[in-house]
Amino acid sequence: MENSATEKQFIEEFKKFHELAQQTKPSFNLTWNDRYPCLGDKTATTYFDRHYIYHTPWAARAVAESKPKLHIDIVLSSISASADTEMRLITMEV
Repeated sequence: MENSATEKQFIEEFKKFHELAQQTKPSFNLTWNDRYPCLGDKTATTYFDRHYIYHTPWAARAVAESKPKLHIDIVLSSISASADTEMRLITMEV
């Protein structure tokens, strides 16, 4: 890594995050060699497509409200799979 202001900020934030992680019971080791800095990703705003974020809880609510005895779901998202299993017996076709 070069020593641009952005890279220096990344290094400082990594150190701070590492220190905070050590104060808790970490579930994984945070090492410098495991980093993958995406230095251009820290922006004031970030666009996201609401369709890909909000469809999972919408679908989970719709299924839960219909109270099916069995729901067979062809899941493309592990998030929707975990939401589904909280509500009922589920058969998954992946």
